[in-house]
Amino acid sequence: MHLIARGCALLLWMHTLTVVKSQECTRAQFVNGPLYDENFDTTNLEEKYDGGTQVRVNCNVGFTGFFRIMCVSGNWMPRGSKCQPRSCGHPGEAQFAEFHLEKGDDFVFGSEVVYTCQKGYQMVSRTNYRRCMAEGWDGVVPVCEAQQCPVINVEDGVQVIGDPEEATYGNVLRFRCTSNSLVLNGSAEIHCDETGEWSGPAPTCDEIICGPPRIEHGRVRGNAKEYKENDVLHFECDVNYKPTQGILPKCTKVGPRAEWRPTPLCEQVKCTILQSISGTRYEPESRNVFYPGDRLTVICGEDYWFFSTKETSTEVTCQQDGTWTHDPVCSEIKCPRLNIEHASTPRKWNYKNKEKVRYVCRGDYDGDFTITCTARGWLGVQTCREIKCPKLDVQNAEIVGYAKSEYTNRERVQYTCKGDYEGDFTLTCKASGWHGAKSCREKTCTIPHGYDLIQNFKEQEWRRKTLRATKRYTCREGYKSTGGKGVATCTANGWTPDPLCEDKTTCSKPHVEHGFVVGPFAVGTFYYTCNEGYKPFTKGWWREIKCHEGVWSENPQCIDTQNCGQIPEIAHAVIEKPATDDYRDQDYVIINCEKGYNSKYGYITCTRGQWELNDQKTPETFCSPREKSCSPPPKVENAIIVKSNENEYLSDTQVTYQCRDKYAIKGADSITCKNGEWEMNNIKCIQRCETPKADQQTLIIVAEKDKYVNGDVITYECIIQGGKFDGNATCVNGMWTEPIECKGKDWDTEVSRDKPVEQDQGRQVKEPEPNQKSTDQSDVQATDTDTTSQTDQGAV
Repeated sequence: MHLIARGCALLLWMHTLTVVKSQECTRAQFVNGPLYDENFDTTNLEEKYDGGTQVRVNCNVGFTGFFRIMCVSGNWMPRGSKCQPRSCGHPGEAQFAEFHLEKGDDFVFGSEVVYTCQKGYQMVSRTNYRRCMAEGWDGVVPVCEAQQCPVINVEDGVQVIGDPEEATYGNVLRFRCTSNSLVLNGSAEIHCDETGEWSGPAPTCDEIICGPPRIEHGRVRGNAKEYKENDVLHFECDVNYKPTQGILPKCTKVGPRAEWRPTPLCEQVKCTILQSISGTRYEPESRNVFYPGDRLTVICGEDYWFFSTKETSTEVTCQQDGTWTHDPVCSEIKCPRLNIEHASTPRKWNYKNKEKVRYVCRGDYDGDFTITCTARGWLGVQTCREIKCPKLDVQNAEIVGYAKSEYTNRERVQYTCKGDYEGDFTLTCKASGWHGAKSCREKTCTIPHGYDLIQNFKEQEWRRKTLRATKRYTCREGYKSTGGKGVATCTANGWTPDPLCEDKTTCSKPHVEHGFVVGPFAVGTFYYTCNEGYKPFTKGWWREIKCHEGVWSENPQCIDTQNCGQIPEIAHAVIEKPATDDYRDQDYVIINCEKGYNSKYGYITCTRGQWELNDQKTPETFCSPREKSCSPPPKVENAIIVKSNENEYLSDTQVTYQCRDKYAIKGADSITCKNGEWEMNNIKCIQRCETPKADQQTLIIVAEKDKYVNGDVITYECIIQGGKFDGNATCVNGMWTEPIECKGKDWDTEVSRDKPVEQDQGRQVKEPEPNQKSTDQSDVQATDTDTTSQTDQGAV
């Protein structure tokens, strides 16, 4: 079986080989088939190939690829990629040139690029193209150079800016004259063009000369053919034409040329509407230009007019010189600011039509009013009238003091009620008339203040009693009636006496109208405050009062919160207080300053329950010194000033110094403040010596002064029995150089009796020692002898 199998396999292989071999492929079959193109190199291919054979096909020169064919069942089957042209890459950029593909669609084998020089450049290479070969691009990148213009020469007087000898394409030459008296004739600038030629010839510099211009609708006067620099051109225009400029043209160098300036032109005479304000109407309409003789009607809109005529419409005619007979421009209606005496001054200077201005009268003047600006001026103008009030007669009241027939603004008039009516009130003259409550009430008596001390008191028997009614009463134990008889009478001032019962050593509980009292919290000490809508007359919202020997420390008083209480203390001021303490809204108090001070404000006003004070208007600023004040005076050693110490002293204030004991003033004792500076009197206190007292018997002081200071000499005399002797001493540092006394001096009575003892001027008899006895005659004689030996002639 094994041999049979091997035999079958061999027969099958031989059959297949025979079949395949019979299906071969040929070279002609490939060359003429669809797989072939001209880029293949078939020179190395054989004529026939057996089935199953793979053959590589080479590429022609300049092409690249890896292509194979395989013979399958008598047909060629392709493998790999066909041959493609070999790439040469970019051919290279040429400066100042562009290139384009002349052959082919890409930079591959067989393509060709051609180079073209840019404008102004020329090709200097032998060829202008490159071809893609099997080895790459042939040749080199072409070269382009700029076109060069020929050398240009200029005449004398012409300056060249640039290089006229080696100029290439794009170079520019500029020209100007070397002298300001010359003008350039020709182009001031030329350039080298793409053809290598200059754009124009070189200019020349000539004398500044203008020719006669051609003037449309005008003509030059005279026959001049040339005009030199600064010559004036006289010309005239045709009818209905006029020179455009108002000045004559002059031959002038303008830049590099000679020209007429301004340019001589003639324009048609015409009038124009210079302004068109909103709302302005013109007849005829839709026309802006008018010629001589044409008429125009102008109608101003609302709030506008012609200022010169104060009219709202006008007719104008266009004149031969191009102007209107008068200005046809509407201007806004305005009224200048109006200043009215005694009234507030408006803030603006001008006001528009229909604008209103409110004037407020100031000070003592009234009559506020509003004026309106119109085309006819201000309407509604008035004047401020002085505020005055005629005398007012009030029923059941009369004016206190002198009554006038008329009163001025803020002037107050005090009334007092009369007859069976009571009350005082004040009226103030204001712009709207008299202000203040006219309050007179019929006099009645209410419950007496001391009712709690009345025995068996019944309220209904005392309330609202009429005038002159009487009531008998008995006081409680320990109290007695103030009248002594226990009878109270209703008078204009209430029950009299009041309180009805009293203890002389105590105060009755105070009654506070519009308030209440609490206490006592200590012996005789009460506190009170006021009801809603009222406040104490003095500062604070509650007050303490004390009874001292039957009298309260203050009279409790509550006032309306809209009224003012106690007047603030104002430094250096004398206040003119009115007769009443009831200061109501807008009441004022006049402030007078002490001597040496000026009043800055003059008065303070009660405003809504507060005296009119603020950060600028304070009690300290009401009165200011007329001249600069001085600080405290300089200190003098061992002295005081006989005046209370103050923070400042007015000008012309004098202060006096006084020295301490055993010191005396040397020179003047006073200095004066003069406009902020103290006089310099060089005041000094120096030690003084006490003037000794004479005893009228033995010691007599020959005094020439009340006080002695350093260096002063005093003379004295000692009286002895039958005679006297003189002496003197000098004051040194508050001490006498020698004792001034006769005590202790003992003289021989016999000698004294027979002959007086004297001494030379300025010498004193020597006194015995305090413990030395001088009783016998020998001792006295010895003393005399001793003294004599020390004196000159004339000694004892």
